[in-house]
Amino acid sequence: MTNSISQIAKQLKDKFSLKELPSYEALEQNGEYLVFEGFERVNESTDNAIFGVIIAANTLNADKSALLPRVDEMRRDLFRFGASNSEYIVYGAKAAFVTNALYCVKFNVKIKIAEFID
Repeated sequence: MTNSISQIAKQLKDKFSLKELPSYEALEQNGEYLVFEGFERVNESTDNAIFGVIIAANTLNADKSALLPRVDEMRRDLFRFGASNSEYIVYGAKAAFVTNALYCVKFNVKIKIAEFID
């Protein structure tokens, strides 16, 4: 367990070849992205860093099923990434159209971070 949100973001970006977005509103094209959403308190010595991992794809005929194999792969890979640190990190996913032709699935990822100890 680390106490650095930036270190976790770097690990996720490097491991999954994600591009960082400042917000969901900045999503304009297909690709795979990382968005930092904040953190939440778990207990006196631990927080969860919360990230969105997004898979976005263009679809000309509103066919969402073409993205599903990649969603399965990302779900599996995120599970394995968490398991390597003895953590469950995927807390759900939601799908939506960003535009009429850009469809995305956002994974809700939470990773434990230790409190700073002086």
